[in-house]
Amino acid sequence: MKRFALLSLAAILVLSLLSPVMAAQKEHQLTGNIQSIDTKSGKVEIKGARGELTCTVNSDTDIKIDGEKKDISALKVGDKVLCKYIESDQGAICKAMSPAVEKKKEEKK
Repeated sequence: MKRFALLSLAAILVLSLLSPVMAAQKEHQLTGNIQSIDTKSGKVEIKGARGELTCTVNSDTDIKIDGEKKDISALKVGDKVLCKYIESDQGAICKAMSPAVEKKKEEKK
């Protein structure tokens, strides 16, 4: 019983120490057109209405095109994408990227 209590206390301590780190990694997103791609460094530059972003695409980045998982080589300059990313010590890290969905404008009657 003492062992269980000690393990529970240790788990709570670890989680309390990690919570500020997890909170600091809030996910952001930017929709825009790809301006440049550097496949060697994994850097993708995106320009959107809210500004420009250079993010790092790595093996953990979930790139989906037409419902299929792809890698950085599937991206093309000029593609309109939605990039979900976090800010880190190394800059913006892309967590997910997919084609941006165009919002259809309703016709006025």
